[in-house]
Amino acid sequence: MRWSKQPFSLRNSVWFRDPGALESPIEFRNGGIINSMIRAVLFDMDGLMFDTERISTKAWTHVGQIHKLPITEEFLSHLRGRPLKQCVALFEQQLGTDVDFWELRKERNLYVENFLHTFGLPVKPGLKELLAYLKSHGYGICLATSTDQEHALR
Repeated sequence: MRWSKQPFSLRNSVWFRDPGALESPIEFRNGGIINSMIRAVLFDMDGLMFDTERISTKAWTHVGQIHKLPITEEFLSHLRGRPLKQCVALFEQQLGTDVDFWELRKERNLYVENFLHTFGLPVKPGLKELLAYLKSHGYGICLATSTDQEHALR
């Protein structure tokens, strides 16, 4: 498996013209239709394939309770999808600069590791069937994630 740390962006959002058929042409928001068929599907790992957001939220709120810090689900919702540097800044804004984000993050990571060791990674309903369908019909499957490579490969 080849990994790239190069960032990329999709300039136009894409959706299926007929959500019930993977073989349908796709259409860009500007109305232009691509006349080729879909050959591959790109999946985002966290939140789409695996229910990692729920575990992360539970871990952060647990750490907040231990240290009597206001780490709420509402606060955490503002962090999702942001780069780590922005998360650190938001933590400092919410909790003050005297709170050590990196120590709290270590505790959060330990909670997540223990959860995964005990219960396994929660797979979103229908994922296995969808991946099997795509594989059996010759579609390429790609994984996108902001999770570091070591954890993503596990």
